[in-house]
Amino acid sequence: MNILECITGKTQFGIADATALLEERLYKIYDSEYDSEKTKHDKNDICMLETFTDFSKAHTKQMAICVDIGGTNIRTAKISFDSSGKAEIQNHIAQRLPKRIRTFDQLMEEMAKQIICADGPGKTIPAIRICFSYPFESLENHDAKVLFLSKDTGISGAEGKLIGENLRKYLGDCCKSAIGVVNDTVTALVYSKYALPDADFNSSLVYGVVMGTGTNIALCKNGKQIINTEIGQMPIPFRNPNGIESNMVFEHITGGKYIAETIKTAFSDDCETSAALSDVKTAEDLSKIATSGLPESKTVLQAIERCAKIEAVMLSAVIAYQRNIEDRSKAIISAGGSIYEKLPHFKESFDNEIKRIACKSGYEVEISTAGENSNLIAAAMCGFPSEPASESNAQ
Repeated sequence: MNILECITGKTQFGIADATALLEERLYKIYDSEYDSEKTKHDKNDICMLETFTDFSKAHTKQMAICVDIGGTNIRTAKISFDSSGKAEIQNHIAQRLPKRIRTFDQLMEEMAKQIICADGPGKTIPAIRICFSYPFESLENHDAKVLFLSKDTGISGAEGKLIGENLRKYLGDCCKSAIGVVNDTVTALVYSKYALPDADFNSSLVYGVVMGTGTNIALCKNGKQIINTEIGQMPIPFRNPNGIESNMVFEHITGGKYIAETIKTAFSDDCETSAALSDVKTAEDLSKIATSGLPESKTVLQAIERCAKIEAVMLSAVIAYQRNIEDRSKAIISAGGSIYEKLPHFKESFDNEIKRIACKSGYEVEISTAGENSNLIAAAMCGFPSEPASESNAQ
């Protein structure tokens, strides 16, 4: 299987292909002691990370200052919930991640400034929740140790650093409360409980899927334990049109920072398509070509659709594995991200492929979209095992 040929349509990417790529990692969902020689020695080959976030304890009962650090943006707001469980968003700050931020310490300083602004002057900061969309190791005290910064951020000095501990240095005496760090796929998953308040989660497998600057999937194990798969960092073998074999990580197929270059590489031996894509550098450029009406538009749209289907097939392989163990009749998928929501035909292709496979496999699927502020809302909802829900502001 050559993934680039799956993008051009020369070959098909199926459940068997996805399972073969995932197999070593799937074992780790239910066996935390499992480790293969392949994953043991490669620090970037990470998967199935424990999050210490309990889905069953996610609630709309507390106030928190929430920060969402994405691949390109930083958002901060004070989140609370009214008596019906509806989110109230105050002092919302949203901006591109400033280019002047080149070090981890500068990132922590910027986050601290936004937290103080979002809380307002002269107050004691309530609970703080950080939605951090990069690979990290979750700690039992809800802090997180950065493994590395993906998505080519250009920010140095992050590896091995504790997010909450370092953030607290810049917050000073005004921060007496707990700081909890969660991944953006975790918040996508938790958001399903907000978006679908009447859903039967007891009989469902639940997933959070992010298809934005990068891509990743979180899953819920036994209705409680949320696992961050870090599937976006999984190595995928490929052979370029010159016959050279190499590896890319999975998020290079659907991640917004990479999808344009990956499609260009896939079609580099197609003269007409390659010429049409010669100046394409970003997902936005790719979108313009796809909707331009040029003769190559159809080819580009089909490539986008195939990328979306590859993501859907990979998720479906995870669902199939979990269903063999937990035997649940439904899958609930909370999906979001700029590529999923904005790239032409991507959302429709992903959703339709997920539903087609589910129908063929005999289970029900429900898909909800995690919107722009979903990470902030869900971060405030995140329940940690040692942290009881507040009795105030109860739903």
